Amino acid sequence: MWQLPGLLAPTRCLQADDGEGGTPGLVWDRRSGLLTATLRVAATGVLLADSGDGDAWVASWGAWLSALGAEPTVRWVSVTVDTAPDPATAQSWLSPGSSPPSRAGSGVPGCRS
Repeated sequence: MWQLPGLLAPTRCLQADDGEGGTPGLVWDRRSGLLTATLRVAATGVLLADSGDGDAWVASWGAWLSALGAEPTVRWVSVTVDTAPDPATAQSWLSPGSSPPSRAGSGVPGCRS
């Protein structure tokens, strides 16, 4: 088994089963006793769903996050949303001689054209 250098030396990767057939990424910091879990979740778009279904999905997500906030063993929760353009747009970016679209007005702080 290999060991990371420096500040990461006391960390150890663990394996677990989530009971649903998935395997979350777990990193245990033996020095602090903290455990970091990485879960992969897949969102379902609400654009074509019935508005009642979409509202229920959003409410369920909010209830789950709220429950985590009341869990004494959970210190932090971070959500990363990974999005991608539709395949045709992505393909046009990869075409020879093309350039990515301008980021001006994207709403992302620090992004300029």
